[in-house]
Amino acid sequence: MPSARYTLNIKPEDLQPDVPRELTKKEKLANWWHYHWKWVALALIALGMVGLTLKDIFGQPKPDYRIAVVTRYNIAEEATDQLSAALSAYGQDLNGDGQVLVQVDTYTIDFTGYAEPSESEAAGGAAPGAEQDAADVGAAMTDVASNYEQVASLTRLTADIQDNQTLIFLLDDPAGFQEVGGVLASSEGAAAPDPKSLEGVDLFLWEDCPALTGLELGEYTDMLGQNAAPSEALFQGLALARRGFAEGKELKTYGAENEAFFKTLIAGAKAQ
Repeated sequence: MPSARYTLNIKPEDLQPDVPRELTKKEKLANWWHYHWKWVALALIALGMVGLTLKDIFGQPKPDYRIAVVTRYNIAEEATDQLSAALSAYGQDLNGDGQVLVQVDTYTIDFTGYAEPSESEAAGGAAPGAEQDAADVGAAMTDVASNYEQVASLTRLTADIQDNQTLIFLLDDPAGFQEVGGVLASSEGAAAPDPKSLEGVDLFLWEDCPALTGLELGEYTDMLGQNAAPSEALFQGLALARRGFAEGKELKTYGAENEAFFKTLIAGAKAQ
């Protein structure tokens, strides 16, 4: 029990609990921010990532036309961008987005040297019993890497063909492409009698097409940015061809317009 000397002078109002002071709106906001700012920051970061993803999905311009360039050598992205921009002069804004976009897709495939990697190559080593020095192993690993790069390009190209995305092809090895893809046709779209042969397929060389040789592509630089060369040199010698479709099939988007675009590019050229 408290001593009398401590309670003698206590007044009744002294026994009332202190009433908390009402915080102002500014103080309440500051107090809330003190405890929740980290969660707000995380939420903003998450929303930003979602926004960027949606922009990539829905914000990218949709192509009006598509061309596939299939070569055994790499085509510099700078050169394909120049080709895309130059070809847009021959097209129309088909999707109404205010621009003409010719999408140029590149695939690096050597049809003469393509082979599935063996199990030993996939493991990065030599076949059982083989003796290799360091140089041989390095060369083997380079071959495996190149082979897998071709597999990746071939996978993308196969998906493109199966999804009926592209009508027009620029090729450095039409025979090899036809043997693997079997989709090239006459300039009117008639399928080849033998899907593994170029018989009945119309090919138009780049240098024979006034629409292509008249393009101003500029120059491209190597990966180190040290050497410049005419971009057209990467496309000279390529053959322009179109694909045909099985009965009941057609190009996924803008089929008639892409056919007209192809006719524009081959105008004045004679089929090989």
